[in-house]
Amino acid sequence: MTRIAIDPSRPVGRLDRKVFGGFVEHLGRCIYGGLYQEGSPLSDDRGFRKDVLGLLRELRLGVLRWPGTSSATTTTGPTASAPRTTGRAGPSWPGAARSPTD
Repeated sequence: MTRIAIDPSRPVGRLDRKVFGGFVEHLGRCIYGGLYQEGSPLSDDRGFRKDVLGLLRELRLGVLRWPGTSSATTTTGPTASAPRTTGRAGPSWPGAARSPTD
């Protein structure tokens, strides 16, 4: 029989703050018109909404991933000039690059 004992008063190490984070996805207006809105008076010089970034800072996330899942294998939007790649999972939203040459 195996027995596991947990002693919360005995620290065994520290967790990196980046473990506690969040992610945003290309769903509805979460990114375009939400977090990113190029040309808006509410946006900074890179197109990111200053009001939304302020609210995100209040959450004190260790890291905020965008895109949050396998859509990170392709690039569109504000970083469209970055090299395009298609990972093993492939594009995961309509209009994503289908190959590095698209």
